Amino acid sequence: MEWIRTEKKLCTCCMEEHEVKVVRVLESTFFKKTELKYTAEYFYCDIAEELYMDEAFMAANDIRMKDAYRKAKGLLTTQEIRDVRSQYGITQTDLCVILGWGGKTITRYEGHQVQDKAQDAILKKLNHDPE
Repeated sequence: MEWIRTEKKLCTCCMEEHEVKVVRVLESTFFKKTELKYTAEYFYCDIAEELYMDEAFMAANDIRMKDAYRKAKGLLTTQEIRDVRSQYGITQTDLCVILGWGGKTITRYEGHQVQDKAQDAILKKLNHDPE
């Protein structure tokens, strides 16, 4: 466990207001039959001596886990998909329209859903060849 910083807040673990540590922890899990190791962030309560997370950490840790899967499978990560859009200065919806995909497809890929290899190949091609 690696300590990052502290925050004074209401600790929802012990229900007391105090300095709560934000820590990084090396996690190991399986996703789609693939063993993954990734770094997750949690709050740590010294009083209860427990790790816990809020919704923001839960969402961020989910993306970290899925990005670890993407890397293991040679797929673009969440940030790399955002970078494809950024280089053309277009929105998620614009990219979906250009590619003929459903209106929320890129939103899902930049959030919580892992793209398939075929769509990843299209995004990689777009990353290197605007035609």
